[in-house]
Amino acid sequence: MLSSWSLFRRSQYQKDLNISFFIDYGILAVENTLKVAMDWKVQKLILFDSLVDIQKEFQVIRNVRGKGLMCAYDLPDTDTRDRFLTYLHGERMLVLPCGSKTIRYRPALNISAEAISEGLEITRKCLKKL
Repeated sequence: MLSSWSLFRRSQYQKDLNISFFIDYGILAVENTLKVAMDWKVQKLILFDSLVDIQKEFQVIRNVRGKGLMCAYDLPDTDTRDRFLTYLHGERMLVLPCGSKTIRYRPALNISAEAISEGLEITRKCLKKL
């Protein structure tokens, strides 16, 4: 039969293991959060700068703006915006309308640079159809 002392030591050992597991897991979670935050800062620059380049390339886009990965731009009118949305949705790209003539981009914070590039190519392809 186990003495109360050995039971205490075993439970204390188990607590120490659990605490070290949570500490290790917490450190990993913080490292992953920092990685996502650093990736997010790079991705927001890629998205915003690319939309500014697209604005220079296509005169139909105006007033590119953004904060973080939340970017938007205006089109001349509602009909043009709705037609453009139809083209984008036909290419299986999800963007949001806003107001009477605005398109909003709201990607996930963990989006990859490759996915942003793919979305921008789809945007260019659909703008050529206008």
